[in-house]
Amino acid sequence: MLPTSVFSQISYDAALDSADYTLNEYPIIPLIQADSIGLLSRVANVGDSALSGVSVDVTGPNSYSSSINLGNIGIGGSATGTTPALFMPNSTGKQVFYFETKTQQTDGNANNNKDSFSYEVTDTVMAREVGNNPDGLGYNGATGYVGQRFTLKTTDTITSITFYIDEPTAGDSIRAHVFSYTGSPGTILASTQT
Repeated sequence: MLPTSVFSQISYDAALDSADYTLNEYPIIPLIQADSIGLLSRVANVGDSALSGVSVDVTGPNSYSSSINLGNIGIGGSATGTTPALFMPNSTGKQVFYFETKTQQTDGNANNNKDSFSYEVTDTVMAREVGNNPDGLGYNGATGYVGQRFTLKTTDTITSITFYIDEPTAGDSIRAHVFSYTGSPGTILASTQT
């Protein structure tokens, strides 16, 4: 005789699927370039009963607090929302936000109700990636440009450009250019030496 197992699904289970932010594409940004952001989350109903009064409480730096009201979520459904109150950083450092899902029903699995999200506010660094890009891109024996577009909300001075090259070919040269941009790259505003 084969052993059998019994699986019992939880009646009420609101799973916090994602915690993120809006209005800002830079995970590292200088305070002078920072702008107000909204926090967003997605909640899925992974239980076997409909959920009512679903919300996500969000807390963060500078006594930030807001709630995302998602209403009712049917079995197998999900809902996404954004905080009505925007957050504007007023100092440098890691900005950490905590998300917690709430429902009118008693959630049978509290282990999937919390998440956090963070981004860095610095005095000088503006970055689109936080680390290594596993997909990468480049050129095999040819000359070309690899670009990133940054939007500055306030006039600022660029003092350095930093990037990572995985296994560069000995003897190759590289330089960085800063272009104006209006729909496509325009005039070179500044260049590094090779």
